[in-house]
Amino acid sequence: MKRMAKWLAVAVCAASVMFTGCSDGSSSSNMGLLLLNKTTGVRVSVPSYSAGQIIKNKVVNLDSSTDEYYEYFEFTSATAGNYSLYKNSVKQTTYNNAALPTTFTYDADTGKFSTTVSGVTRSSYLFNAASDAAIAADLLTGGEDGKTDESGEWKTSDNVYNYKFDVSSKKCTVSYNGGASGTSESYENESGWIKVGSSKVKLYFGSKDKFYFNAYKTTRTSVSEVGRSIGGDEIVLESPVFILANLF
Repeated sequence: MKRMAKWLAVAVCAASVMFTGCSDGSSSSNMGLLLLNKTTGVRVSVPSYSAGQIIKNKVVNLDSSTDEYYEYFEFTSATAGNYSLYKNSVKQTTYNNAALPTTFTYDADTGKFSTTVSGVTRSSYLFNAASDAAIAADLLTGGEDGKTDESGEWKTSDNVYNYKFDVSSKKCTVSYNGGASGTSESYENESGWIKVGSSKVKLYFGSKDKFYFNAYKTTRTSVSEVGRSIGGDEIVLESPVFILANLF
């Protein structure tokens, strides 16, 4: 639950950008639009990466601090790479007195970044929410058979949060820790972004197998460096949350 609380403590940043693995910024945007046009009705797309690519995540407005944090994900293959965290240009080995990971794995089906520290595995997600880029804490599983919307009952991977959506009445019953009863709240669905009642948790529904929990919009740009191989571009994010640093 500490991980969830840290995700809830930050504000949502707004921007419109796409995740793709092209070395040129303009061609990257065009490729993203082409992909969307070919997948009408599907709001979520997940990027693929290759060896040599680097994701740099600048975390802003973190607890109103003036410190600058950068997470670096350097891909050594399409599914794994090296991880590091810098605070004010100084490499860190711990965050909040907890050891930081040095490697990560990546799943291009869901956009999941995972890492293990002292036998404990944690993860979060990067994905394209239509024309926005986003980071999320978890995937919801469940739903109503035969439905292509948020209808039915959904839960987080640890079963801490449970959502039961009634699309016709725009009501959602929220329960916690597997509780049998819950609180019924009105909810809004704006182009896939779902907010239930006054909760600070935002969900993003892209499809039945890509319903993201605790999702935040982020900005993204691509920077190509002279001398790098094709596909070896740097993807720069600016977001309100860490991807891996605060999970342990």
